[in-house]
Amino acid sequence: MNKSVLNKVLIGGVIVLGVLLIGVFKNGIYSKEQVKNGGASKPKVEASNNDSEKVQIVTTKPVNLKSSIISANQVIEVTFNYNIDETSQKFKYVIEPDVELTQTFSPDRKTIILTPKKAFPPGQGFTLRFPAGNKFGGGKALEEDINIGFKTVRYEGV
Repeated sequence: MNKSVLNKVLIGGVIVLGVLLIGVFKNGIYSKEQVKNGGASKPKVEASNNDSEKVQIVTTKPVNLKSSIISANQVIEVTFNYNIDETSQKFKYVIEPDVELTQTFSPDRKTIILTPKKAFPPGQGFTLRFPAGNKFGGGKALEEDINIGFKTVRYEGV
């Protein structure tokens, strides 16, 4: 084969490889969430109302709230696998140290939405606790306390 033809084939191959690598690095092989979780994708958990299943948290926003660092004005959403009981006007939770939060629910009442009335103090650790006994649909109740620890972003000035 002619040397110039080999050079053209080689250059063409390098260009194709370069375009592929740019696509991989720009768009990624893994989703951003997989990269945050060390490359492992989490199995999607479908909400279920299986009577034998105990009440548990299905998802949180921000994702992986437990041990997360959040912004000072972050709205917190916690979704359970059962609807929060409609007769419960005030779903019980405790946040320590105490911060005033507004409580609302998603339309399907599976998600409690906690919005800070004032910004969370910066650089501080918090524990959000849902105590045992909170009522859910189907006559279910939270069997044990659920504790979620998180921190707020530290402010170091300009």
